[in-house]
Amino acid sequence: QVPSLSTKKIIYLNSSQFSVLQTNSFSAFNTSQIHKFATQNIPGITTEAVSNLKDSQLGALRTIQINKFSTEQIVAISNKFISNISTKSVFNFLTTQLQSLTTEQISNLSTRQVRSFNTKSISFLSTDQMTAMSPDQVSTLVKKQTENLSFKQVGALENIISSLVTSAFAKLSTNALTNISTDQLTFLTVEQLISLSTSQFKFFQTEQIKALTSEQIISLATKKIFNLNTLQIGAIETEDFIKMYTSQIQGLSTFNVLGLSTEMISSITNSQLSAIQTIDLKNFDTNQIQAFSTNVINAMTTKQIVGLSTNQIKAITTDQIKSLITKQINAIETRDVRDGLSTNQIFALNGSQIRSFSTKHINSFNAMQISAITTE
Repeated sequence: QVPSLSTKKIIYLNSSQFSVLQTNSFSAFNTSQIHKFATQNIPGITTEAVSNLKDSQLGALRTIQINKFSTEQIVAISNKFISNISTKSVFNFLTTQLQSLTTEQISNLSTRQVRSFNTKSISFLSTDQMTAMSPDQVSTLVKKQTENLSFKQVGALENIISSLVTSAFAKLSTNALTNISTDQLTFLTVEQLISLSTSQFKFFQTEQIKALTSEQIISLATKKIFNLNTLQIGAIETEDFIKMYTSQIQGLSTFNVLGLSTEMISSITNSQLSAIQTIDLKNFDTNQIQAFSTNVINAMTTKQIVGLSTNQIKAITTDQIKSLITKQINAIETRDVRDGLSTNQIFALNGSQIRSFSTKHINSFNAMQISAITTE
């Protein structure tokens, strides 16, 4: 009998007539009949009847009809067939309807449906709903959606945060980015980090910087390195720091080099040391100067040596000065030889190093410095 009802008759059924229809009666409606349900009758469909709607019947429902579903009716939609709701209907979900979706329903939505989430309503998804999403679903989120996600929602993505495409990831709010957990950070792709602007990355917490992997650290552009503060630079793990490219080392600023720990400096490689800008090296404090390994200090360029201050020359340990090659000794500024070299430093020099001093150097020696030169 139900299939024989014309669409015109169905339009004029009232809500009380709808409410007495048995569940099996609803399952007998064809798509043309479903399409003609009057919107005022939609609330009269029982949840049992809703749960028994077939895939084609759900697909036949118009947006205006779906919009009239109560939250109980939304929850009753079959997990198996929920993917048949049109993307237009999903886009027009009321906030309460979207929030009422169960985690099982969320996980059964098609990627096209997820992509159609209203950009404002998506911010009302619970953390459980976010966690229920699959990597494929997350990968379809667009930037207009992700810019509205809260930090809790982003956190709920857990390791599948790596599924966000770069354009969508780069649109996360500063609050969301700075609250990404250290566990989540390790799952970020290099491409995602690259997609962040310098102004976004500079807000990363020190714990976040510390959590980055070596691969992630070496992907950072020099501009990002330049804009890090001293605490952020100091948060880089030593094992990651020594893998940084020379171009990244050159990207350090005169300000943030002060954040380099003595452990980092003592592990620096020859190529990294020679890559430090002269103006940056000049800003090293005495503890940092003394942290250079005797194995790498002879990698300092003559330009870097010339740029050292008198106090920095004074700070060079006797073990370090023994490792300097003759052209480095010769490059020390005359004023720094006169005012910076101690008698202990001069005493530690070998004959070749002493002979590398220029006449100007020797003429600048004071009596105590002259007396420190051994006859050997």
